[in-house]
This record gives sequence, structure tokens and C-alpha cells, in this order.
Amino acid sequence: MAKAEPPAPGRRHLPLAAAALFIATIIWLMAKQSALQTQRLTVPVFIDNVPATVYLTYQPTQAPIMVTFPQMERGRFSVQNFEIRLDARALFGDDPRHWAGVEAPAAHTHPLSLSDVRAIDLPPTIRVTQIIGPQNQIRLEATLLSHLAKIRPQTRGRLPELFELRGEVRSEPSAVRVTGTAETLQRFTQDGGELLTQPIELDGQTADFIRYVPLRIPAGLELLREEERQVQVTVAVVEKEVVRTVADVPIRLYVFNDRLEARVAPPVANVQVRGRGSLIDQLDGQSFVFDAVEPLPEEAGLKRRVELRARLSEDVPLEVREKVQVEGLADPVVTVEIVQKG
Repeated sequence: MAKAEPPAPGRRHLPLAAAALFIATIIWLMAKQSALQTQRLTVPVFIDNVPATVYLTYQPTQAPIMVTFPQMERGRFSVQNFEIRLDARALFGDDPRHWAGVEAPAAHTHPLSLSDVRAIDLPPTIRVTQIIGPQNQIRLEATLLSHLAKIRPQTRGRLPELFELRGEVRSEPSAVRVTGTAETLQRFTQDGGELLTQPIELDGQTADFIRYVPLRIPAGLELLREEERQVQVTVAVVEKEVVRTVADVPIRLYVFNDRLEARVAPPVANVQVRGRGSLIDQLDGQSFVFDAVEPLPEEAGLKRRVELRARLSEDVPLEVREKVQVEGLADPVVTVEIVQKG
């Protein structure tokens, strides 16, 4: 019986070599699929939690990033899977009055970092490894929405009868700046854009006085400076000017010739004066002197109708002479007779 010949040594190892080649191919393919690759993407930049009282602009609104990923993950992501988000309150604080500009924008810069980049719905094998750019920062400009509101002091009650306000009631400061949302500020300005004070009592006041009163701040508005919540209000009070008649004032006409004298009929006059009542109250029949409007000849036996004018005597206190005016006589024409004395 013929014996089978043993296989050649090379052929005995062929199955083993094929298996090894297959395994090596699988390992190579796996290594190739897991090899890291990079791709550049330009993604949007967003600012969150911007207060409603702030107008905020920033540049850039997009930034380039570098994404690293395994070859097998190619095609699983796009620009929509990435964004850069910053939180305004985390950057600057809760009170925009401290970091937003008022009449001009306040500028700020913030460096961008990888922690600011968000990957959306992606496995951890797809990672952002770089923010590309020479400066890697964002510039922000913040303006506080505000309005310079005029202050209108409010009063309550009435001054005593003979007193009145001199000019407008004034506050210091005369205007303050308020902040709020665009809608609230628009509604405020449409309603007049003024801030009222708490009422100031006028009852019993007879002289200038000062009060420190709080402002009434409408809902939705805030003062730019909290120290202005209370303002100084000056109220100027004066005595009213009145017109009065000083009755039955004796008429005395001066004659230079000491041997003559002037007799007047009627011998008394009613003098009208204008000024503060308290000053007029200081006047009496001895407070006036009279002069003829036209020169009067000093001749004994002369008798004629003469028009007179009155003025305050030099014996009247200076303040009264300065602040009280003689308006005239109720009946300025009298009969004057020049006679010998005795």
C-alpha cells in the first residue's frame, strides 16, 4: 500500500500565516480608524444673561476653532454642534450700573478659553483643542438704558394769607438719571419723564425753608446713583405786596418865608401805598411829607387850587423807605392859602 507523502514545510504554515495576516489587517484598520484627525470650524459666539437694562454689542460674533476627532467619527459633526457662550453676569456682576456706560458705551475685553466652547450632542472623543486667532479675545461695549429725569417738587397745604411762594420750588439736584428696560423708559418719558418728591408741607410757613425729601420712583425704574434717592428742596416764601390806604394824614406844606404859612383845605389826605403788609403797618400820619407838583408863590393872600404829591419822611426806617412805594393820593388837588403867621 502506498504511503501518503507529508506536506511540504511551507505549506504546513500557510493557514497560520493567513490568520496572522488577517489579524494584522484588522489591527491596521482599527488603528487607522482610531487615528486622530483635525478640522477647522468657524462657530458662533453668544452672550447670555444680558440685563434687560443694557444694550450690548460685541466683536467678533464668530470665532474659528480646531476640532480633533478619530477618523471613524468623521461626518458625525458640523458647525451646528459647536458654539462659544459667555455669561454677562458672570463676567461683570449683577448690577450693570457698575459696568455699563451711561452717555457713551463702556468697552471691555475678555480672553476666550476652551472652557467657553460648548460641544452639543457629541461623544467625548470629539474635542475642541484650540481657539484660533492672534488675540483669542472678544471686545464688548455696554450701554445702560437710561433717562435724565427732571425733578418736580410737590407741596401740600397753604401758606398764610399774606404770604406767597417766590418763584418755583427748587430741588438740588434738579434732575437725576434713572435706568430701566426700553419699554419702561419709553412709558416713563411718554408720561412726562419727571420724578416727583414726597409732598412738602406749606402750612404755617412765613419764611424761606429747606427740606430733605425722598423721591418717588415709579415701578420698574432704578436710580443710577442711590445716594440721590433723597434731594434737597428749597422753598422761597415772601410776604405778599399789598396796596393800602393810610387815612387822614395831616397835610403840611413847607414855606421858606418864616413869616408866612400855608393853610390847606381839606387839611388831611388819604395816601395809597404799596409794599409788604408788615412794613406798611409801621407807617402812620407822621410818616409822610407833601410837596406841590408846581412851584407855589409865597405871597400873602395867595389862594389857589394846587396838586400835591406825597413821599415818605426821612424819619421812616430805611428798609420801609426802600421797600414801600407811595402810589398817590386819593384826592391830590387841594386849596392852598398863603397867610401871615399869627
